[in-house]
Amino acid sequence: MADKNNNNAQPPLSLLIRRVITLPRSTKRLVMLFADGFALAASAGIAVWLVKPEMVTVLPRWIWLVPVVVGITALGVDGFYRSVVRFMGFELVAAAFKTMTLVALVLALGIVLADSGSDALRVAATFWLLAMVYVVGGRQTVRWLLQSPNATGDRVVIYGAGEAGAHLVSALQGRGDFVAIAFVDDNVPLRGAVIQRDVTVLSRV
Repeated sequence: MADKNNNNAQPPLSLLIRRVITLPRSTKRLVMLFADGFALAASAGIAVWLVKPEMVTVLPRWIWLVPVVVGITALGVDGFYRSVVRFMGFELVAAAFKTMTLVALVLALGIVLADSGSDALRVAATFWLLAMVYVVGGRQTVRWLLQSPNATGDRVVIYGAGEAGAHLVSALQGRGDFVAIAFVDDNVPLRGAVIQRDVTVLSRV
């Protein structure tokens, strides 16, 4: 009864985040696969419509499967489905750049084979921009939500603000059982620094 009352007192966003975090890994992966497949196909359609609207009805149906099949395969090979927050910062941008460039080139080749090469590069470039915004922006948004102060879990303090401590914070943010609220470190220059979002370095005393 107490747990039920506690859940009712929590903000809706906090409850949603907790439910998503506690989903089985296979379910999370399935949700990401469906979201990526839909978004990549939509990005291809929007790109074609922006460059040459009449081409949307001319291109064969299989062309819309190209970004889905190639994109999900490439994202899987690069490890995007191993963890929601596996890629962060520049690492995320670099991995997305490589993957979406490959998908855009394959899409351009498909358009050349199906229609003509006159607009293939423009469509590919537009698709690349849309897909990069989705892949990078979408995963950064998920990471931000997981790091939100509304996230629930037992509050913990981590000793050591080095690389291992930062990785531990990222791992905890992907689980939902614990929420890091501070680092404790003997390194004086680090005191007061923010290593992760809202996680400050404090002294032991």
